[in-house]
Amino acid sequence: MPHCAGFPQRGLANLASSRTSVRDHLITGTPARHVLPSREGFNYNTGHFGAGNTVARRVIRPASPQLPSRDLFMKFIVWLIRVLVFVLLLVLALSNTQPATLNFLAGYAWSAPLILIGLAFFVIGLLAGLVSAMPAVVRLRMENGRLRRELRVARETPPVVEQPPMPPLI
Repeated sequence: MPHCAGFPQRGLANLASSRTSVRDHLITGTPARHVLPSREGFNYNTGHFGAGNTVARRVIRPASPQLPSRDLFMKFIVWLIRVLVFVLLLVLALSNTQPATLNFLAGYAWSAPLILIGLAFFVIGLLAGLVSAMPAVVRLRMENGRLRRELRVARETPPVVEQPPMPPLI
């Protein structure tokens, strides 16, 4: 049998079967019977330099499906928190109905219930945040359109297959 440098003396059939068993081990999680050989300290099973012939440590397991009851429970919890926050804010608003005066520059004043003034400032802050985020949204949309056009052009053009260079003539 031929012997390659750095590999133990094993037949090609043995080497192929060891690759198959390690691959099966990674996919199914069953124990591997053979181990891929290492060459100059590189472990083909783990993809790292280090210990020689060791069994692959990473096991790929199929994803466990989520139970519908867990999703329903989480949705219930989220809605419960939303209702509690809404009720808390409603009680806060109803307890702050006394009139308040807001004094502006140049002698202007605005008298209104405190909750209405708070709501007005909330809306003004919301609008200011949306307006300040618009340039970034527009820039991202333009970049997204440019990337989509580049992808469409890349998909439409045929791939260029380069021939490998000819070996030097001796």
